[in-house]
Amino acid sequence: METTLRTFSVLVDDEPGVLSQISRLFSRKGFNIESLAVGPTEERGLSRLTLEVLTDDQQTELLCNQLSKMVPVHSVRLLAEEHSIRREMVLCKVRAEERSSGPLFWTFPPPP
Repeated sequence: METTLRTFSVLVDDEPGVLSQISRLFSRKGFNIESLAVGPTEERGLSRLTLEVLTDDQQTELLCNQLSKMVPVHSVRLLAEEHSIRREMVLCKVRAEERSSGPLFWTFPPPP
């Protein structure tokens, strides 16, 4: 089976220790989380975890099932690549005088 980068969207309780529980599950199963983003949802008390992991079809199903069994997890979705937007962001600090800072904004334009 072919291993590809899969994106999981997991809706969880917004409480201490949940991220640790989820990362332990991936560690126990021998998976490395390639990317992780966590943020609040519109519904108070819930957070959304977006994880990227290299898996094949069988491993993906195993992870979805294992995540679904966890108490703080409300839902697990596998995001389709064709319906997802991927972006990377870099935060860097640059020292520049005010008169020379203009070219920096042209070097790093905002995304379209």
